[in-house]
Amino acid sequence: MKKFMKLVSIAVLTVGVLAACNSDDKEENATPVDNNTPAEDNETPADDTDDEELGNEAEEDETDNEDNSASNEQFADQLDLGLGDTGRFSGTVGAYEITLHSVRKQDEVDGQKMFDYMIIGDATVKNIGNETVDAHSAVDALELVDSLDGGGSSEFSKQLPSIEEVSGELEPGEETTGQIVFAARENNEHFIRVNSGLVAAGAVYNQVIWRFEDSEVE
Repeated sequence: MKKFMKLVSIAVLTVGVLAACNSDDKEENATPVDNNTPAEDNETPADDTDDEELGNEAEEDETDNEDNSASNEQFADQLDLGLGDTGRFSGTVGAYEITLHSVRKQDEVDGQKMFDYMIIGDATVKNIGNETVDAHSAVDALELVDSLDGGGSSEFSKQLPSIEEVSGELEPGEETTGQIVFAARENNEHFIRVNSGLVAAGAVYNQVIWRFEDSEVE
């Protein structure tokens, strides 16, 4: 009888050990669950960007690029213009046109005489870009030379009180007319051009030259 009870006890103990081992295996193989994290937090957030908003931004960028391209447009050189012709310029000042209507001689202006005489031109400046253009800065880039190989006389109307200089801030599409003045020497022909140093420095992107005979000067 004692031997039988001992066998029963061993059997019961063995069953208990096996049950405990099976329980440990289940706990190790189970996937842990974070009960403190809401189910919504585990979802990938949706992209709230509005397609319409992206489209509007693209349109704005395209418009800005169009405006900048108009202001920064680089025109071809115009090297053989005459009186009455219009030159197209672009540079750091903006994009603009200058029309040289006519020129005349005058021995002196406001008591000032330089070289042999003064050449006074009637000119119109028009803003053809998308940014404001300072009209005087546009004509201030010009010089008069007797030879394209040498230097010449800078425009100096601003120093002469009696001269109706080209001036003013021009909005896109606006224009203004005034006078430009240069000191000149007796010569058979004259050239008004962009100061070559400004072209070389990149302040004006293209060269424009008007040529006229001395006989055309009033």
